[in-house]
Amino acid sequence: MTYLRRDVLRLIVGANACAIAGLEVSEAASPTGFDAQSLANFFSGVQPEESDAVVLDLPVFAESGSQVPVSVSANLPDVDSISILVEKNAQPLAAVLQISGPAAPYLQTQVHIEKTSNVIALVRLRNSDKLLIAKADVFVSSQDGCP
Repeated sequence: MTYLRRDVLRLIVGANACAIAGLEVSEAASPTGFDAQSLANFFSGVQPEESDAVVLDLPVFAESGSQVPVSVSANLPDVDSISILVEKNAQPLAAVLQISGPAAPYLQTQVHIEKTSNVIALVRLRNSDKLLIAKADVFVSSQDGCP
């Protein structure tokens, strides 16, 4: 099948129009950050509590928010899942890891952080309704180096 130059131009213009329309819709729908009550609503009405047994490790300053290394470990038995939330992202839920019985409760990944915000690690225990959290602030620098 051969394409004429005008057919290729129509495809390019149509693809760009769809991309621009999609960007406007996603920017308009960005939600606000999480607080303790919205976390409880997000996770079936369970009130989260801070714990020293949940260790969240990430850099305090990130030059670029596109790939920020994050690791979460829990020094607890019977961990069901580990979740990572980035408070001011358009999609706050960044990662979820379901942990099987004999596996170690450890998660290491890279997340996208749109702007300076809190990162929250949530650990759900298997045989109870407890939600344990750890929080850390991350300062994302812009292209010119200013936070």
